[in-house]
Amino acid sequence: MLRHQLRSFLFGGQLSRIMTWRGIFGVLAGFGAVLLIAAWLGLHETLRPERRVVGGFRRTLQGYNTLHDRFFVGCALSSGLAGATMFAYIAGSTFVLQRIYGMTPQGFSFVFGAISLGMVGAAQGGARLALRWPLTRVLGIGLIINLLGATSLLVTVISGLPLGVLIGALVVMVCAVGLIFPTANALAMADYPDLAGTASSLQGLSQFVFGAVAAPLVGIAGEQTAVPLGIVTTTVSLCAMTSFAGLALPVVRTRVRSH
Repeated sequence: MLRHQLRSFLFGGQLSRIMTWRGIFGVLAGFGAVLLIAAWLGLHETLRPERRVVGGFRRTLQGYNTLHDRFFVGCALSSGLAGATMFAYIAGSTFVLQRIYGMTPQGFSFVFGAISLGMVGAAQGGARLALRWPLTRVLGIGLIINLLGATSLLVTVISGLPLGVLIGALVVMVCAVGLIFPTANALAMADYPDLAGTASSLQGLSQFVFGAVAAPLVGIAGEQTAVPLGIVTTTVSLCAMTSFAGLALPVVRTRVRSH
């Protein structure tokens, strides 16, 4: 599976040789249409009828109103804010690596694909760690690694360190997101088995909201400097760690003392 994913990223780099960005978006739209049709025709409801929740949009809104306890909010915020480092990387890596550091589109596609595969590997490693350690510890480790990578990125772009150091910082920061996302989602949904879908959607919404805010800020100073990328990623990563430590961890300690 990893080999096929890497090939797809390299294929995208080769497409840039023969078409503009508009053509690449057209290819992506075609793939999206195929996936939409496949999901529509091939995916069916697997939950048993007696366990399904009915009530439509009103019931969904009631579910959202239920999800406001400190532990859930702490997990959602830490996941969303850490995820913003990934969206900032996606928004800024093209001009940072190619225009500032001089990478070719093909070289960039290889780096981008390798980092994406690293996220997959981190998610798999997180699943194994969860068999040995509490999920809160795994999430904390992921947030620390993410902050370490973001801080290293900031130091790199301010100091003008070489390309290899920059790529190393990006690898550490972005791959940590692969560890954070599934762990935070599992923790947030654990207390809401009957609202798992609603809890998951709210988690995903927080990731995209913070990502949408962070991504434009990366280019606020133009395409000639990578400093905003370092500042944005370090800021949101630090906020993610603060949210987890200030909201979720106290609840965990209270639960441990009560048992």
